[in-house]
Amino acid sequence: MAVTCTIGGIAVLIDPQWGVTDRINARSTLSCLVVDRSTLTAIQTGQAIRISADVTTAFTFAGLILDTDEQENDPGRLDYTVTAVDNSALADRRVVAATVNNVSCGTAITTAILSVLAEEGVTAGTIEAGVTVKRAIFNYRKASDCLDYLKQISGYNWNIDADKKLQFRQPGSVAAPWALTDNVQHNKFKRTRTMDQYRNVQYVRGGLGKTATQNNEAPTPAPDGSSKTFVLRFPAASKPTIEVNIASAGWTAIASTDIGVNGLDTGKLWYFSYNSPLLTQDDGELVLGTVDQLRVTYIGLRKLFMVAQDAAQITARSTIEGTSGIYESFATNSDIDTTDSLVQYTQGLLDTFDEIKDYVTFTTEVPGLVAGQLLTVTKSLYGIAAETFLIEQISIRSADPGKIEYSVKALDGASVGGWEDYFKRLIASTRSFSFSEEELIIRLRPLNETQEHSGSTYLEISIILVPADDLYPSDTLYPGTLSGVNTLAD
Repeated sequence: MAVTCTIGGIAVLIDPQWGVTDRINARSTLSCLVVDRSTLTAIQTGQAIRISADVTTAFTFAGLILDTDEQENDPGRLDYTVTAVDNSALADRRVVAATVNNVSCGTAITTAILSVLAEEGVTAGTIEAGVTVKRAIFNYRKASDCLDYLKQISGYNWNIDADKKLQFRQPGSVAAPWALTDNVQHNKFKRTRTMDQYRNVQYVRGGLGKTATQNNEAPTPAPDGSSKTFVLRFPAASKPTIEVNIASAGWTAIASTDIGVNGLDTGKLWYFSYNSPLLTQDDGELVLGTVDQLRVTYIGLRKLFMVAQDAAQITARSTIEGTSGIYESFATNSDIDTTDSLVQYTQGLLDTFDEIKDYVTFTTEVPGLVAGQLLTVTKSLYGIAAETFLIEQISIRSADPGKIEYSVKALDGASVGGWEDYFKRLIASTRSFSFSEEELIIRLRPLNETQEHSGSTYLEISIILVPADDLYPSDTLYPGTLSGVNTLAD
């Protein structure tokens, strides 16, 4: 087996004891010791690094150097301990300023995100559609944050692979190249059940969502001959419609152009503020008296809150434990601003964590497994018969110069009807999401201007006349000043 490593495109020699950790929904990392940098002048953070084994092991890692430590292990020779992160870190370096409306996650990636990452050499790999994004405003957010958001709402995973191809696809859409049975080389097999992150009641606090239209609401206080500020039940989401009834003469609507934003507009009859329940009458307007009436039609804002529970799981845990059986969890997501999105997000969390986590670990020298693949496992001793497990993490290390060992952790999906069915339920194509709907994005562009100036400058020059050493004034000539004008044109 041959292992090669390059830094900045130049081959270097590394110690056989290197290691790589590959995790689903996380950056893959590499740690190695460079013992001979050959013709490479220096090793610096940010340089590209690539390590690969021969075709029989089918393994490649490519990314960027994150940290370096220089050490003199032998007199007069520097060794470099290098920590690197995979090419997905390229998405941490760039920001996205774009808006997408009513498109799939895949389209949002290709139109708004990939165009930025293309400047780093990133190209499109397999980019699946995913769910529909109703509206998303990426206001100078890191490309990785934008991709994480799309991952969160869709259940899909993303990464930038060793060839700098951006992948966005459904977890488990790729099957492992082989199945684990007693006839396949492996050891240290272990099955673990844990209640880590388990919950059967899920609370979620979202952001501010819009209410239904509040028709003809009478704010408080009622007109009393002194008040010019009135309070609505909800903060306003947009410009309201204001109507007054002066001395029972009939309702009259205030023109929309006469309603302004408090603190921003002037010369209006009424003022409101976004996300504020206050309405204020202009100081110059006649105060509304006790015989007058005021009503407002508007769309308000309210804090979104949702609770979902799995009654069957509560009953099951209660029977087993002799307790209430309730396991509660609380989460917040201020980006959620619609009730439908909140319901889907809350139910998604509950679907993900309302089963006891069941996973297996083992080590093998058989190559080909990658985080995110679905691995079929048959282990009769454990009662596992052709069950599918999602590979969550693989640690790859050189056990000795002659072989590579893979330590695998895989999650069981049988308890939710199999991973294939679980993912179909989790990422149903009818879901749509909204992200920062009310935000305004401002893009700054450099401008070059050429300006020409012309004119004249008036200068008054005063010269003091001083006689020479051999020159004396006459009886009628005395030193004085000479004044003149000089005009300079540009």
